[in-house]
Amino acid sequence: MADSLLEAARAKTNSHHRQKRKLHKFGWYFITKWPLPIQYTFDTNLDSAEREIIRSALGHWEALTCIRFEERTTIARSIRHIRFTKGQPCASYIGRIMKSPQPIQLGGTCLQGIGVPVHEVGHAIGFWHEHQRSDRDDHVDIHAENLKNRGGIASLMSILTKGDTNNLVPYDYGSIMHYNAYVSLLMGTGRAMVYIDTREFLSTHARTPICTHAHMNARTHARTHARTHARTHARTHARTHARTHARTHARTHARTHARTHARTHARTHARTHAQVQVQVQVQVQVQVQVQVQVQVQAQAQAQAQAQAQAQAHAHAHAYAHSLTVLVLVYVVCIRSHSPRYTMCVVRVHSVISDV
Repeated sequence: MADSLLEAARAKTNSHHRQKRKLHKFGWYFITKWPLPIQYTFDTNLDSAEREIIRSALGHWEALTCIRFEERTTIARSIRHIRFTKGQPCASYIGRIMKSPQPIQLGGTCLQGIGVPVHEVGHAIGFWHEHQRSDRDDHVDIHAENLKNRGGIASLMSILTKGDTNNLVPYDYGSIMHYNAYVSLLMGTGRAMVYIDTREFLSTHARTPICTHAHMNARTHARTHARTHARTHARTHARTHARTHARTHARTHARTHARTHARTHARTHARTHAQVQVQVQVQVQVQVQVQVQVQVQAQAQAQAQAQAQAQAHAHAHAYAHSLTVLVLVYVVCIRSHSPRYTMCVVRVHSVISDV
């Protein structure tokens, strides 16, 4: 749509019958062009989730157009910028006005998705409602009797002059700036808008009667994004959990194995050392017993030898003593000249011979 507008504008610029561009007046605010990037801030009454929805809406514009936005936390009031604030009803001025900051008010159901924020930002950029084009009656029929608040909502369903709208592109039923046919569900009863050329509508931007194609696309995109994000998060969480569990299990197993191995090694070493000590002590005791037995045997042998020597010495001493006595008796017998001399000599000689 933006490219078609640009080509049409260039064609009109090159024409000799080019009309001068108007300076639109909205109330007492004059509409001027935004410098890029369009700077914006958030009011403190918007929470983090609501701010993310608004950022997504701005990202939608940046993804499909050349328009860029820049978020600021602090900015001087003299610098023209948009300030998102929370409140009802959801509303925005058309284009850049001579007021700073320029408010965009959002709240309630308007922040349940990015559709309404995209719509209101479109107003701030400079877009009017698609269903308010000067050629609107060629495409839709408006049933004002079904509007609950005819004074308020009817002004948003009125037809703008051709000088206020640009009809250089085909009527877009699926534009984010187009109200849905059942807008009266929020304002009254019955259908407030009927599409005249149903075939054109179905062939270009088919949709359910509850909301516009852009709204449905935004909701579908949000749901798909949420599901994909949930699945990706679940998979990533599962993988991360599995990796973390594996690493933790490996570390715990390694530590447990090391501790068990150390304990088992210590116990085995202690048992082996104790057994070796017992064996050494037994061997020492056996050696001591053997040495004692050897010493006892040696002592017994020494005692036996001593007894044998003593007996031999005593026997020799007795023999010598007896021999000495016999010799003396023999001598006495020889010298005595008694009648029994011969018998005495014979007996002594016999005893000495036996000895």
